[in-house]
Amino acid sequence: MTPPRGGSWGAFALAGILAFGLLLGAFFIQRFAGDDAALFQRTESGLIEVGTAVLYGLALVLALSIALVKKWRSGFFAALAILAMLLRELDFHARFSDEKMSSTRYWRSAEEPLPGKLLAFVILLCLSLAIFHWLWSKRPAFIRDLRDGLAYPATVLAILGYGLLSMLLDKWTDTDALDQPIHLFMSLGEECIELGIPFLIIVALIQWSRRPSPRDSAMR
Repeated sequence: MTPPRGGSWGAFALAGILAFGLLLGAFFIQRFAGDDAALFQRTESGLIEVGTAVLYGLALVLALSIALVKKWRSGFFAALAILAMLLRELDFHARFSDEKMSSTRYWRSAEEPLPGKLLAFVILLCLSLAIFHWLWSKRPAFIRDLRDGLAYPATVLAILGYGLLSMLLDKWTDTDALDQPIHLFMSLGEECIELGIPFLIIVALIQWSRRPSPRDSAMR
């Protein structure tokens, strides 16, 4: 069955409405919950952070289910990428270092042991190469599906947009000035936008699993 041609526009509309709703939620948290409650929500124990981790876990289970049920190898690569994002969200790096391994401070720090840096480098390199190879090999089918108006490529692009917006909000936020409303809002907004990323991943996985059967092999 051929999906509607307007699926990509619907996906973009969903992402836009969701982003507006998440930022509106950040505003209401800041406006009505009080400063202490708002500050707590941006911590690892806050509802936003916990919800983000739960959604990543659900996305991981869904990706593995698609891989096993449909026998799509791409599902395992998607699960690998989601697992990496879940570990990052859970601050898995804290078991080895106070700094995030994705931070330049970790690699520049003289306090971090060299063997640990080498192990982290090998792990990150292998993970990055595996995911890059998967994405690059599926590039033609992805572009074709985007041109055909399928929904999942548009949702993937929206996820990248959410990631960029999250990084911008993080860059603009002065964590030493969270007593100022604008910085507290941007910090809460960043966390809320990050909550939307695993939600959109789940949406993209569902859309991807419903691709029309004649081209399934292109994205397996």
